[in-house]
Amino acid sequence: MSSTPIEPETPADTANPQNLERFGATLGSLMQELDWALLGRAYCWEDGDDFFGDEDQGQLLDASLAIATDLGASLGRLARASTRSLYVGVGLAELAPMALESIVLGREVVACSLDGEEVRELGRARRAVVAKVDGDLGPGPSLPAIEPAELGSSQTGGRYSHLWFVSVISDPEAFPALHDSLYDRVPGAGDHASPFATGKGNLKQDRAQAEALVSLAVQGLEAPGLLTTTDEELPFFRDALAARGLALVAPEHARLSPIVGDPLRHCHVEVAQ
Repeated sequence: MSSTPIEPETPADTANPQNLERFGATLGSLMQELDWALLGRAYCWEDGDDFFGDEDQGQLLDASLAIATDLGASLGRLARASTRSLYVGVGLAELAPMALESIVLGREVVACSLDGEEVRELGRARRAVVAKVDGDLGPGPSLPAIEPAELGSSQTGGRYSHLWFVSVISDPEAFPALHDSLYDRVPGAGDHASPFATGKGNLKQDRAQAEALVSLAVQGLEAPGLLTTTDEELPFFRDALAARGLALVAPEHARLSPIVGDPLRHCHVEVAQ
């Protein structure tokens, strides 16, 4: 396990010390509470019990904290924005950013994900940890609910100034043909074939479904606003936002997302000139 303090690099004049303590207690308790063997099996086709060893857990936490720190700085630069965020597709990598937003920054965070082993385990662990932290430190801001919910439902509607959409339409199970296309993975047995290609799905159908999902995700996104996504998904968002008269400004700096390793950027959303 990493020895890195579980604390974001939040400016001292804006961070509430009690909320910083709650943030650290929440993440620390989550790392202890999660069933890592079950999660490893959810991420691997076979033999996943040891996928998340102690060192891997520490690296995951360190990477997630670095991304959360960048996110906090980017959110701090938003002017006249709402304090609501929407996370589409919640997994292990989203825990630290969500905790930072809700506990340290005091933002309202709404999460939606398809049902599955990972989401159910995160929801179970989250409920146990919230009860523990409230018992130790008293009632206070907590990690938002993590339960299966559909994008476009009443729960996920409304306005928000931050949209988190990371490695969603590049998922090899939900969008197999698009996954192969985005990562230039060629199925088959030829010289240029990739052992990581799925060789499944229909690219035209996958692309149409991805475009529809992205269009739905940006419906409530405000300008000025923030979009956290990956390089693979950026072109889809540029098109969807342009259709709404909005422009996307991607920073030069990117971090590799935990587990998947996609370049992740916190992009500013502005009214197109």
